[in-house]
Amino acid sequence: MVATDEIMSETKAAGKTTRRRGTSVASAAMVVRTCSNLVSLLSSALALLVLTSTGKAAKTSSEPVRQPDIVDYQRGLRAETQRHYGAAMALLKKAAKAGNGDAEYEIGYFYAEGWGVPRDYRMAMKWYQKAATTGNAAAGLRIGMLYENGLGVRKSLRIAALWYSKSSVLGDAHALAKLWTICHEKGFTTRDAGRILKFVQKSAASGNAEALYDLGYFYENGLLLPVSFPHAMTLFRKAFNAGSSKAALMLGVSYQQGVGVEKNVKKAIKWYHKAAAVGNTQAMENLSLLYSGWDGVKRNFRKAISWDKRAAALGDTVAMVSIGFSYEHGLGVPQSYGDAIYWYKKAASLHNAQAVGDMARLKAEGH
Repeated sequence: MVATDEIMSETKAAGKTTRRRGTSVASAAMVVRTCSNLVSLLSSALALLVLTSTGKAAKTSSEPVRQPDIVDYQRGLRAETQRHYGAAMALLKKAAKAGNGDAEYEIGYFYAEGWGVPRDYRMAMKWYQKAATTGNAAAGLRIGMLYENGLGVRKSLRIAALWYSKSSVLGDAHALAKLWTICHEKGFTTRDAGRILKFVQKSAASGNAEALYDLGYFYENGLLLPVSFPHAMTLFRKAFNAGSSKAALMLGVSYQQGVGVEKNVKKAIKWYHKAAAVGNTQAMENLSLLYSGWDGVKRNFRKAISWDKRAAALGDTVAMVSIGFSYEHGLGVPQSYGDAIYWYKKAASLHNAQAVGDMARLKAEGH
């Protein structure tokens, strides 16, 4: 639901160049491996606070959440796409009243952008906070942005970083990038890393999935602990068994890239399947890219688009754009500009910048 610049990738197979959209396997690994140390330190501390205060782990985005009043929410999005902001707001508020967190996020976005209402960052914060309580990762990202820039609240990089951390745990890749910016470009540093490491170890010992994943990352990268790939792989497996789809994704990336283990694309696909089975849309995207001819995998666009459609059903706008591209060029499906526009429009309604550009391009081409 967040407007982000999606990564474009060029793949060449069988002498034909096919442009596919989405976060590539290599790019995904770069984001995870580059930012995970920063995210881990903060998110593990948050996870421990939740564990110690409630006696149970926080719910993550491993399982898709069914939102109430989806009909009014979808009607609101359609009205928003047509720039009928008054009608959209009425429908979204109706859905929000029924407890739809995605609708609450959209209302906050309306206030932040001044769509059909005067721009009001305090009201935006109010609605984002409502949405965040339902586990909406995009809302947490937006709250972080408000704190980072002092919009409607007192500026606080530390609070912004905590919100970005929460969103990253829920799978928002943009939050990872924002956290990286705060830590490396604006001088924010995490204090008492050793103390936090003890928290992570204690939480991991209790079986917390996020902490097990983080500890595995520490061992894999020599962060606060000696490098030990066997320990890392063991911890990633334990984290997966405890419910972390990120751990299965990381195991898949490790096998595909040969990081700490012998490169084995078949095992990578196996772990991507495990991650996808518990709702990890990045794993679904990686499978889509592999079946598009990546890394020596036999090209099968029908399988590729089937994984895109599974990810899209969980709200992944990158997958929606990829489906649109497949229909536009007839990759695994009959070529259809109408279906391409449908998927681009659907992603655009959820603020995907790439989709907005693709719709404009097709319109300019007369489709």
